[in-house]
Amino acid sequence: MLGLVSLATAIGVRAQVLTPADVVRPDTLLSGEWRGTVVTANGMRYAVLLLVEAFSDGLCDVKYEVAGVTAGPRRMRTASCQHSSLLFVDDSTNGAFTGKLLSAEGVIDGVWESGRTRSELRLYAVSRPRLRIQDEAGPQPYVERNLTLTFSGGQRVGATLCLPDTAGTWPLMVLVSDRGIQDRDSRDPSGHRPFRVIADYAAERQWAVLRFDDPASGCTAADLVALLDRVARLPYVDGTQVILVGHGEGGLSAVKAAAQRPAIVQGVICAATPAVDGRVWITEQIRVADALVGIDPDVSRAAADLVGVWYDIAASSKTVDEQIAAIGRATDSLLEVRQDLLSAYSLATELQSAQRDRLIENRLLPWLYSYRDVQADSIGGIINDADLPVLALLAEQDAVVPSEIHAAAWRVTQQSEPSTTVEVIQSVNHGFQPCVKCTGEEAAHSSTTIAEEVLDRIVSWGNQRVGR
Repeated sequence: MLGLVSLATAIGVRAQVLTPADVVRPDTLLSGEWRGTVVTANGMRYAVLLLVEAFSDGLCDVKYEVAGVTAGPRRMRTASCQHSSLLFVDDSTNGAFTGKLLSAEGVIDGVWESGRTRSELRLYAVSRPRLRIQDEAGPQPYVERNLTLTFSGGQRVGATLCLPDTAGTWPLMVLVSDRGIQDRDSRDPSGHRPFRVIADYAAERQWAVLRFDDPASGCTAADLVALLDRVARLPYVDGTQVILVGHGEGGLSAVKAAAQRPAIVQGVICAATPAVDGRVWITEQIRVADALVGIDPDVSRAAADLVGVWYDIAASSKTVDEQIAAIGRATDSLLEVRQDLLSAYSLATELQSAQRDRLIENRLLPWLYSYRDVQADSIGGIINDADLPVLALLAEQDAVVPSEIHAAAWRVTQQSEPSTTVEVIQSVNHGFQPCVKCTGEEAAHSSTTIAEEVLDRIVSWGNQRVGR
């Protein structure tokens, strides 16, 4: 990294200057917003946004933003855009990007470096409108009503109810989002709106569909029960013919809520919903993510084993201070014999710094607790006790909820509860988008938000459950 900064100084790259438009011509090919995904050595993925204003003499002004890392856009202190060759350096954060504009393909290919992270980065222009073939266009055969609903703790949330534009009372499909803050469309950073697409598809096929904002860390079962008790009494909705569709951990909340309202809910669709304990889930995630970025399998196994030890410590009854100390000792012990982890994972190096205890307390432990607290492996028992019909849809190319281990766990539930159906959809990612390489960039630039077969399966299974 220091080499890049020194190189920038040595070749005399000029500091960023905004040149008046009447002196030089704007570079319309390069100017604009560009988005890509950086993959760190330990498999973590971060969305990177570059905002470029370039000119024909090679001067350019560049700002960048890393989702979850920078607090808003930062300006690259040095930038050169000569002859489609790019060099951006922010020596205040020890970060840099070198790359080349491939105008024929409309992409920028290069390398992102920050600290000890070095990642290939392909950037796509995002300032221009993208075609989303499943977004609604023109008049639709349904109406939308905006509502305000209340979670169990009294928090008010916005919601949208789609209703077929004909007289009648309709079965209701309720969409429950994955972990994290989500709007009612479950909009992702690239602009895909999967819940909007599901609502459009189902409402056209004579379903009422409810989707709602989730401003907290995830809709709990208690929150969902409170919503069900309210929406089941809405006009034009058949309050005894409800199907819940939960994505990711939203499926866990949906199953728990359905078990408490058997007179209302006729079935649950769990899409990419975990079904194994947190330790198995987190270590398998590492294996899949490492394979994606080409980390040596032996190194990956060592890292996964260490994370398993961390998980056990986080799940223990030790105090936080004791957990911090135990994680530090376990890390030191492994790194004494596995120095190769230092070159493969930037996190391993960070855990050798003077800030280690703060890093463990503020980043590692909350991450480990989130898997410990999910208790995804309890879902089978809930389904069996409630005799609840469930369709579990897994995505073959899912790096978040790896399909191999989670499908196997779901099939164990299927053996004891025949009303559970387990299906693995081929060649789709965690969001059930069709994909080839299944990278974040491919997903962001896909014109398809959800595979058509998945939309059809959601509606057809729902129809079966409500007797249509």
